[in-house]
Amino acid sequence: MKSIRIYLSGSIKKGEKDVNQSYWTESDEKFIKNNIKDYTVELLNPATADIRRSDPFSNFGADLYLVTSSDFLMADLREGRGIGVGCEMTIAKFFRIPVISICPCESHYRKSKLQVYGEELHNWIHPMVVGLSDVVVGNLPEAVAWVNGFLASPKAVKDSKLFQEAIEYYKKMEVIQERSRR
Repeated sequence: MKSIRIYLSGSIKKGEKDVNQSYWTESDEKFIKNNIKDYTVELLNPATADIRRSDPFSNFGADLYLVTSSDFLMADLREGRGIGVGCEMTIAKFFRIPVISICPCESHYRKSKLQVYGEELHNWIHPMVVGLSDVVVGNLPEAVAWVNGFLASPKAVKDSKLFQEAIEYYKKMEVIQERSRR
């Protein structure tokens, strides 16, 4: 049977008092492994990996190694996250690894309606989530379904070119908006 590796990007519990965050659970991991069709699944979860956490640079290297050796990255964006998740998503794009973001409606990074600097936004998803994700889904079953679809019929995924493309798009849109203001 063929195998794939999925990196689980999300929060890591930091002590017993850290109870307000959600984490990848054993139930989540079991669901992923049991529902990816026709593949043996190895999950790369930095929260449970054998990493020497007392050495920050080694820890950083371990995270980079795990991300870059994966076939997919699933980002747990069910709640607000820290700097690591965004960095891991960015690294995945440099290595052309598909990023599946689990980002439910009305969560920290996704709102049906949001007011930002006086502008009313509808169906808003955080710009970094949109930019770095190959797909944004609402829950784990949708994430697994996307992986199954991708494995059955691979598609192009975003890579490091997306950064320059986004900059050029912004510059083009600014020129258009400037012309319309005249």
